[in-house]
Amino acid sequence: MPKENLHVIMIPSWFLKEEDKTKGSFFLDQAIALHKQNINISILFSEADRSLKNFNFSSLIKNHFQISKEKEENILVYRYHGWNIYPKTKKLKLCYLEHTYIKLLKKYIDENGVPDLIHAQSSIWAGYIAYKIYKKYNIPYIITEHFTGFQRGIINEKEKKLAKKAFEKSRYNAAVSVPFANFLENYFELKFNVIPNTIDTNFFCIKGNKINSKYFTFINVSFLTYKKGIDVLINAFYKAFNNNKSVRLKLIGDGDERKYLEEMVKKLNLQDRVLFLGNKDRNYIKDELLNSDVYVCASREETFGVSLIEAMSCGLPVISTICGGPEDFINSKVGILIQKNNVNELTKALIDIYNNYHLYDRIYIRNYVKDRFDFEIISKEIINMYKQIIG
Repeated sequence: MPKENLHVIMIPSWFLKEEDKTKGSFFLDQAIALHKQNINISILFSEADRSLKNFNFSSLIKNHFQISKEKEENILVYRYHGWNIYPKTKKLKLCYLEHTYIKLLKKYIDENGVPDLIHAQSSIWAGYIAYKIYKKYNIPYIITEHFTGFQRGIINEKEKKLAKKAFEKSRYNAAVSVPFANFLENYFELKFNVIPNTIDTNFFCIKGNKINSKYFTFINVSFLTYKKGIDVLINAFYKAFNNNKSVRLKLIGDGDERKYLEEMVKKLNLQDRVLFLGNKDRNYIKDELLNSDVYVCASREETFGVSLIEAMSCGLPVISTICGGPEDFINSKVGILIQKNNVNELTKALIDIYNNYHLYDRIYIRNYVKDRFDFEIISKEIINMYKQIIG
């Protein structure tokens, strides 16, 4: 018989931190959804990758290799507040990461008992940590893969072998979209199921009309890194609307390409219409989505596209590249799909959706997402899988 009161630990490979309050927020969202379905779920996260470049007395007071325990949105979160003390040696870095998670787990078990299952979010390195915990404590685990690095070819053979080892001992392996699952099956020669990401459609919802209707606004929420294709988006926006002062583009997020992108905008003389808003919390993001018209994803690689469905849940039609995830759920009724790295194709899509905006039904778009990716729907799928494994 399946166990009724399931006790689960989630280990994310990346997660919310003081330095970045949005990174990995969808892992917390998933935990909240499962908690609402009466799953006893907690999160363990080691902040052992904090760069020594930010090391000073003030930051050391906050992060002095201690373990903290706090409720975050009613989810119990154990954190190890460390530093990346082996920045140039991957092997030592991974050993140190494993050491910090064993410390976290011991403290957690002392205070809460042994969990029935560990849910690792991405194999590198949460899945590998779950594998090492399994070897030591015999706690079964599953892995949901999100990481675009496999598609981008940035994983070396040794890392691939470690990830595969974790997948082979996992009780259940899932990808977040059908295209990504197909890719992983070929890459690892293993079976992968599909469990899509989920969002709170009650939070991301339609609320009246735009506050500011003076501008037609395109919006993007992402890290400002090469893989997100923001350079392509800016160039396409320039080609499409250089002479249309009533159209603007908002960029929420930060990253190592921000300075380069700001210089690009300056050279194109778009400073007043391409706005860099920086990292923002989810309440700010929701308000900006509600005050925008179209969401644009120009990514070179994605495994799913959480920001896309957040925007669609707010009624926004979308433009997205075919980049490994979004093509799994975007159709002509909710937006436009284009090839990646193609400025001309994106330019045409921007103009088409601007001219034909009236053809998109905001209510239909929202309901399309709600029926497929709502908390309750996806969490029930996950719980059924948990019960099959533990039972």
